[in-house]
Amino acid sequence: MNDLQGDNDNQVVFKDLLDNAADIVTVIDAQGIILYQSTAITTYLGFLPKDVIGKSIFAFLHPDDLYYTIKAFAGLMTGEDTDRIVTRLRNNQDH
Repeated sequence: MNDLQGDNDNQVVFKDLLDNAADIVTVIDAQGIILYQSTAITTYLGFLPKDVIGKSIFAFLHPDDLYYTIKAFAGLMTGEDTDRIVTRLRNNQDH
């Protein structure tokens, strides 16, 4: 039981760190569905975390970056060695 409590404590600390980070931190699953969204998204893009969790990350990409990002993401999912993916995101005003 103590081990489980320690894991829960670690999760709380980790979530607090992410929620207070200046950077936008997004956790997605293998299909691109947003599982976690830090609160910094509100500052930079105007969305509330609850507005994006459960939605596809691809719905928030700049249209000019969509093809490249989907291709790079698919490569990641098949084990391709991808260092990073740089893409632009739309804000809540669709810009």
